[in-house]
Amino acid sequence: MGAFSTLSVFSLAEALRESRNEKTIAIVRDASVDVSDILAATADAWHCAGETTLVIGVDEASCDRMKRAGVREAHVLSVESLCLRILDDARVRDITKRDARIIDANEYDVLLEDLKVSGLKPRRLREMTKFFLKSLSEYDNETEGWLVTPEEQLVFALLEENLEARRAVLPCEAASLAYRGLTESDIDIPGLSIVVDDFGALSKSQQRLVLLLADKLIAAGAESGAGLPGQPYPCYEGFSAFANRADRVMRLESETRPEISTRRYETPIEEFAGVKAQVVMLLEEGFAPEDILIAVPHSLWAARIADRL
Repeated sequence: MGAFSTLSVFSLAEALRESRNEKTIAIVRDASVDVSDILAATADAWHCAGETTLVIGVDEASCDRMKRAGVREAHVLSVESLCLRILDDARVRDITKRDARIIDANEYDVLLEDLKVSGLKPRRLREMTKFFLKSLSEYDNETEGWLVTPEEQLVFALLEENLEARRAVLPCEAASLAYRGLTESDIDIPGLSIVVDDFGALSKSQQRLVLLLADKLIAAGAESGAGLPGQPYPCYEGFSAFANRADRVMRLESETRPEISTRRYETPIEEFAGVKAQVVMLLEEGFAPEDILIAVPHSLWAARIADRL
């Protein structure tokens, strides 16, 4: 692990500016902490400095969030869109024997029907298919002997034959195929400056692809979680592993959540008196008047409360 520091969200932007020459930065945050605006500003600063910068979103919703957060200059792509752009290269297609096309729901249903020629019972076939999908997301299929039984070997061979016949790609294998296409072809891999939020929500194969493409990388996220919709195979262990070898690790302090209490009043008069009592109590506890805010529904309400203070 490189340099380590614990920061508040408010000091993160300055810390990133001071670390602009670091090649790998991990920002460890709670799942509830949003640093989109800071990451957006950092990405644009890199772009304006002449770096080929890419902001990668876990999904399209994440990309939209980064654009709303202020990304103006840098390119923003979902990880699936990134994979498809790579898979669309003719040199990659020659290696993968697939087109840059994610299989649609109808095709997938037909594919599952085709697998029934294996003669396996439906429940066993469903379990085996789930195992294949998770394994593909973790590129286990690149390890010799990953399939143990003759049944597994038969069904997986049928699965691959069907996908190659359709020249389509399963979502869980897109990153592995893109990685294979880049590493087995003569494509010159550009060194990109990449910013990724929710890095742990990416699958293991997606993380590997990002690391291959990145000459410079900021990866932010939580160290655990349930993943995000549309990302069924998160790899939080991969984020922890990245943080362990990053040049700089910035761990954000947990946000202190305010204590919330509610009171019900029967009449406006009771409410005004109750608000006054709360303000008096806070002043007695040492709060400065300028640190106390009273939210009201309209100006008339404000005037009546002010009369009582």
